[in-house]
Amino acid sequence: MPLLRILLAFLLAIALNACSTPGPLTAAAEQAIALQVEQTQAVLRQQLFRRTAPEPPAVAISHVRITQQEGVKIQGQKGYHIRGTYDVEFDFGDRRVTQRENPFDLYLQRDAESDRWSWAKPTAGNGATQWTLQTLPQNR
Repeated sequence: MPLLRILLAFLLAIALNACSTPGPLTAAAEQAIALQVEQTQAVLRQQLFRRTAPEPPAVAISHVRITQQEGVKIQGQKGYHIRGTYDVEFDFGDRRVTQRENPFDLYLQRDAESDRWSWAKPTAGNGATQWTLQTLPQNR
């Protein structure tokens, strides 16, 4: 009987750990990827079309898979360096284009007080890494 209790407690701990950790981090990664795609589109539109740019296609990010995750310090606070793949679909109205298993490499940080995520972008500094933080929208 004690062995059964220990086994059940172990299985419950594994199940709770599997459910709690990847969800918020994966959702934040999806938001950061979508923001990165939107910002890249805006830069390209500005460079290609000086005045009258066509409407950008609607973008949908899906199947975000984190394959590597490590804890890092970002401006002295706990953060994550994550890598993985995602799928993206561009809807041009008359046609859709899907790209599968695009690689990503992101740094994310969660604000403990507000429970909001930020996309952290490293920039080279005077010997130390400098960070630019961009708060992610809560609901995308």
